[in-house]
Amino acid sequence: MKRREKYEAPISIMLPKIDIHQSIVNEEKESNSNNASIFVPMHYAKGYSYPLIVWLSGTNTKAREISRVMPGISLRNYFGVSPQLLVNSESDLENNIFSGIAKVKKRYNICDQRVFIAGCGVGGCQAISLGMKHPNAFAGVISLCGSVPRANSILGSLRTSRKLPVFMAQSRGDAFFSEEDLCNDLKLLHVGGFSVTARQYPGETPINDQMLHDLDVWIMEIINGFDMTKTDNVVSDRN
Repeated sequence: MKRREKYEAPISIMLPKIDIHQSIVNEEKESNSNNASIFVPMHYAKGYSYPLIVWLSGTNTKAREISRVMPGISLRNYFGVSPQLLVNSESDLENNIFSGIAKVKKRYNICDQRVFIAGCGVGGCQAISLGMKHPNAFAGVISLCGSVPRANSILGSLRTSRKLPVFMAQSRGDAFFSEEDLCNDLKLLHVGGFSVTARQYPGETPINDQMLHDLDVWIMEIINGFDMTKTDNVVSDRN
């Protein structure tokens, strides 16, 4: 499938200073001994099966990043969980992530078919890695300014995980994940037969409010039955 070369210009500004007191309170109340922070949506309705976003910040010092990211996506639509990522091995990392998911599912009404794994920078790279290794565990994978890992174990999973929808974002001024890096990743994913939504934004920041809005729309398209296997959108801020 050929990549669409039509470019449009999403408006991108800094994250607004929104009142996330409720989000932070929920996160702190639900933090546990394993340092998995949980974001509880406003007006939680027990009778509704919520989507879950597993957020990987990539560093232990940014564990509270979820309390800023989730309200930027939606205050009401999703649960969020940010597991402890400072571990000694890849297997420990996976155990912490799936343990965090299990704890949220045990306490709240979460839809098993609507678990999305996402991250920024190193966390985005980890999200792609885990999604490709366990494609049946997730409804989609999101990487904001994080590259596709080149480990043999990941590349060997391309064929079995190609049905997993992928959302990738890149900031044009990002020195750590450049436009060239994004293009190389897209070529790799296209060869693997993935359905990819890739967007480029102005500025240097790895996360901005337009990214998070677009992420919310992308997830809702999947939840509402939008066929991601028949579209391949590449959007840039170039005109």
